[in-house]
Amino acid sequence: MSSWGTSPPTRQKGYLFSHKHFTHTEAVRTGIMTVDEAGSSFENIRKSVHIVANQISAMEEKVVEMNESGSKIATSLDNLSESSSEFSGHAQNVSAASEEQTAVMEEMVSATNTLSQMAESLQTIVNKFKL
Repeated sequence: MSSWGTSPPTRQKGYLFSHKHFTHTEAVRTGIMTVDEAGSSFENIRKSVHIVANQISAMEEKVVEMNESGSKIATSLDNLSESSSEFSGHAQNVSAASEEQTAVMEEMVSATNTLSQMAESLQTIVNKFKL
């Protein structure tokens, strides 16, 4: 057996190669291809992370918009509640005024009835003085 391992040295383009050298070269090539593939995979992962980050940013913007819309809705509901309370107060005032007006009208009817009775009594008295 020779000192070169299992195969004798070969001469190629001025270099001395052994079978062992070719095996190491193939391993290096395989390693380089594996590193290139890993680099491509990492690049794809980087692109995917970038896409996901953009989607998260877009979602964050939508959440902020929804929060602002929610605040506007809450403000509108507060204004509506205040208007409703104010309207309720006005309605109570109108109701009270209506009740007061009804009471005044009842007093007028009562006064009219009293005046009518007084007029009848007066007419009766006046008729007694007639000759």
